[in-house]
Amino acid sequence: MTELFPDMFSPRNALTTLEGLRVNSWNFAGGGNPPSRHYAMWANNMRAQLKGTLTRPATASLFDGPLNLAALLGGPSELVHANAAASDICERIGEIADQLKKMMDQTERSQLLPLVIDTNLILEYQPIGSIDWTAFTGEPVRLIVPLRVFEELEEARYSNSKRKSQTARDELPRLVAMVEHDPGQPAMINGREDATIELFDMRHEGLRPSWADDEILDFYRTLSQFLPRARLVTSDGPLLARARYRGFDVQRGPENQRRKSQGAPESDG
Repeated sequence: MTELFPDMFSPRNALTTLEGLRVNSWNFAGGGNPPSRHYAMWANNMRAQLKGTLTRPATASLFDGPLNLAALLGGPSELVHANAAASDICERIGEIADQLKKMMDQTERSQLLPLVIDTNLILEYQPIGSIDWTAFTGEPVRLIVPLRVFEELEEARYSNSKRKSQTARDELPRLVAMVEHDPGQPAMINGREDATIELFDMRHEGLRPSWADDEILDFYRTLSQFLPRARLVTSDGPLLARARYRGFDVQRGPENQRRKSQGAPESDG
């Protein structure tokens, strides 16, 4: 999955830039400009203005495709191709701007400490509604559950491990009940004032990582650009190590809240 935004970017500044370039490309597309030479100059100027707002791969993807190539090559229909290419870029910049605004709206809905919850925490620990989060963090928390976690729990329902399967079957409906009434909004957990929970889906078009840990790390990286205080909470050894290697703010779950072992761990194999 192509990362849209570079490290250390300002969401508000990026939104202002994208909205301005959306207008710019719309005006160019409808302006009847003499095409190929003018289009190439315009496209290079657009790339320069996107520097620091989008990652290089994300910027390059805006100018990929047959419309851009046809506009640069010229020919009898070069005006049509240039205007079509600019219109396509305008639409795609608009989609990114709308997605950015949506992410800003959702991340700014609460000032509580954001904790990104991994699937491991749900399967290996007590139900999240019964954990004393204030004792764990020292302040009220905002539990953020990536959509990928819900998908992993659905898969875990059919695990060969009876314990894992039963835990997933118990916990998935509880999680859904907590977030389904107002998706995207922080919901109080069991009426408590020290913890809220919400479902987040920050994915955009493109290939998704096949490995869930990669998607969780991508999710956390993106979220932390909007919520600098966000922490990733997991006791999954490989995920914990990879998050620390990348310099993420990650911590183990509360050890005194682990589920009681039901004998030796069962294999999925």
